[in-house]
Amino acid sequence: PHSSVGSALQAIQTANPRGIQLISSSLLYSDLKSAYYRLELDTGDMRRPQLESLIRQAGTEIQYRIREDLSIYDHSLIEIVPDKGIDFRKSFAVTSPVTLQMVQEVQYSRREDIRKISERRIALISDGSAYESPHRVVIKLERDAYLLARHAQVQPIPLWMDSRNEEEFIKTIVSLAQNYFAIRISDLSREYTMEVLERIEELVDVPIIHAETMEIGMIMAAMLENAARQHNTHLQGKTVGIIGLGPEGHGLKQFLAQMGVARILGIDADFRQLTRFEKRDGIASSIDHVYDNADFLLITPGYKTRLDEKRLHPGQIILSFSPGVVDESSLEQTIAERIYQGPDPHPIFIMPGLIGAIRQSRIQRINIDHLYRLMSTLTGRASEYSFLPAPSTELFKAQFQALG
Repeated sequence: PHSSVGSALQAIQTANPRGIQLISSSLLYSDLKSAYYRLELDTGDMRRPQLESLIRQAGTEIQYRIREDLSIYDHSLIEIVPDKGIDFRKSFAVTSPVTLQMVQEVQYSRREDIRKISERRIALISDGSAYESPHRVVIKLERDAYLLARHAQVQPIPLWMDSRNEEEFIKTIVSLAQNYFAIRISDLSREYTMEVLERIEELVDVPIIHAETMEIGMIMAAMLENAARQHNTHLQGKTVGIIGLGPEGHGLKQFLAQMGVARILGIDADFRQLTRFEKRDGIASSIDHVYDNADFLLITPGYKTRLDEKRLHPGQIILSFSPGVVDESSLEQTIAERIYQGPDPHPIFIMPGLIGAIRQSRIQRINIDHLYRLMSTLTGRASEYSFLPAPSTELFKAQFQALG
């Protein structure tokens, strides 16, 4: 019951002289009468009957289920209480900022034990603000957690934060950071993503991985280079136009600059994104200028636009990750064969290798040199019939080794 939540958490917190340490606390479900939490505890030498006694002392109306395993991935259902279960694939796994702050304030008696637990643990975090319905991000978080658990030998903890604004989101990340070797952030609103990332990196001392700027930006850059190779050309000294300057577009820009592209032109309906784009290596441009001058043209995921097929010219290579941008049926063959339209890049190509490499190399701050070395595993292994190598154990191993 809501009336017992405070006393239950307080009982756990004050129990650490008896050997209990509260590692994490997540609000899984809430209705008008009650709330359902998942508490992760290190009980030390305390036996199960003693733990049950402690919970009963906190409140006679509390219902509980003790799971003595270390994984939440064994079954599709998370058992919360004996008569209630939540399908994890549909549940809203909301992490309460208030609860997280309570966890942060606990004075652990054995901090070295908590550090050992966090050595393999990564938080996958989003507020879902990139979507009209934020809870849609839960499925993506679960997917990414599965991929990392299977291919990167880490323990991923997916968390959807139902935060009210970016300030609360930042505060929550800071509270969480001490319990993980790294934090991966994804699917924030394009309006504040870049500013939030910059502030978080200043406030925490663990690696921050951003899905859109790092992973998707890297994959798009690798695909563009591989497309150029297949057409017997290269990116060095050329002009690339980026349409859509969300986080993916800003991430792509930093890779292209590292790859020797002479001019990087950017187009976006939001002048704030154009201003940010020009701070380093980018040139805010117009669609007319891009049509006439770009050797390569890339439309970023989710950016809604429409290209004028009549303005395209032979020799341009176009990659579009946004549907319906080009009507290929009306194009000349020489132009159509250089246009590639596809879905959003999938994180499987780089996410497991990137995060595995960061953990293995114990990197504290990720820079463009690290990312560029990882990108070489995507550009040097693609076949002549594809723009990316097939995901495989060999690919992930190469990425683990890319950072030495």
